[in-house]
Amino acid sequence: MRDDQERDFSTQLITSLTPSVRLDLYPKSAIDVFVHVIESDGVAASFAAAVNAATLALADAGIEMLDFVVAASVVSVNINLFYFLLSDNFESFDPKDCTADEEAAQSGSLIMAYMPSLNEITHIVFNGEVGSDLISKAIGQCVDATTRVQEVLSNTLANSMT
Repeated sequence: MRDDQERDFSTQLITSLTPSVRLDLYPKSAIDVFVHVIESDGVAASFAAAVNAATLALADAGIEMLDFVVAASVVSVNINLFYFLLSDNFESFDPKDCTADEEAAQSGSLIMAYMPSLNEITHIVFNGEVGSDLISKAIGQCVDATTRVQEVLSNTLANSMT
């Protein structure tokens, strides 16, 4: 990644996570989150995964939060939507995550960070040119995906405590 893109993602990560962290409990403190992406097959899905990993890391570290911040991404290629979503058994990921080639051919992309329990969007980024009906559908799919991912994050955190 280029340096300016890294700074942009860093700012977006801060914007996504800050609304959930109880900063009032940590006066005169700094909370650092470092994300190292080993391999990326698409920027939108990688950023969503980074938000999810950072949220889980904060919770595992005992940082008090109002809710998990869970992210999902949707990419529109022609009129098809490819999105990061769990399968029905919540144990494996459905292969609807778009590849770098599909992302390069996109007509639009949406990345959304969301607090499912509070029903609050903390960060949303849309790029491209698509109709408002497709944007509404993409937001709905992101809400569905983040709600399902939150269950996996909660189970993972609970299992790490035992």
